[in-house]
Amino acid sequence: MTGPTVLTSGGNSSANGQASVVVSALDVPSGSAVYVAVGQAQGTGSTVTGVTDTNGNTYTRAVQSPSGFVTTFDVWHAENVVGGASTDVTVAYTGNESTTVVVVVVQGQAAQSLGTIGTATNFSTSATSFATTMTTTKANALVLSITALLRLTGAVTFPPPYVSVNASDSASLAGNVESDSIPSPGPTTATIDTGDSTTGCGICIEVDPPGGPAVAGAAGVFGATGTPVGQLVFSAARWLPRLIWRMFPRRRRAVPTAIARPAVR
Repeated sequence: MTGPTVLTSGGNSSANGQASVVVSALDVPSGSAVYVAVGQAQGTGSTVTGVTDTNGNTYTRAVQSPSGFVTTFDVWHAENVVGGASTDVTVAYTGNESTTVVVVVVQGQAAQSLGTIGTATNFSTSATSFATTMTTTKANALVLSITALLRLTGAVTFPPPYVSVNASDSASLAGNVESDSIPSPGPTTATIDTGDSTTGCGICIEVDPPGGPAVAGAAGVFGATGTPVGQLVFSAARWLPRLIWRMFPRRRRAVPTAIARPAVR
């Protein structure tokens, strides 16, 4: 079984003084999952207040970095989305801080794709490389490594096996997302080479593959046992009436006995 894959992505950023960032013209297929990674430089305690898109999908926060980080991140997601060929995703926030946004569209995911979330890492001391680590729980999971770094003068690179999904730079902040498909459950580490000394924060999240309970009424969706839903419905139509008849048998009507006529003499 293959796991989730990144279908498309986009990024944008804003400098101080703005209250939202829009990532425009994304091709989002119906039924996919959309992950929105938001990085912010912290000076005024800026907070993401919501994520919306032009298709009317509902986004919920998956994880938020703890307070006290020099930079912060938020990850929001929407599952089984209504698609659109030119979708705009808008991130609104308070505090008017420098903000970067990367939107990742995933296909081939579970109905509820958000899996294990790693521990937030605070890069509080200047260095030229950082690492985020987590332990995956599903085979063929997709891991997204999300980082927010203070503005760099050197290049950001992503050593294998992780590859860059998208990056977005504001006036004082760089936001990056990288990914890797993990064939077997276990520890995985994403390393970011910054090219020069910087500070920031990061986290890894797991996007789960299919394999959970089937969705009622969805043709061709497989349950945990591998039986198509349509086959289950067809089988039930055959044996359910028999089961009901056995549980609630109809009473048989008594056959009236013949009335004896008097003998004719």
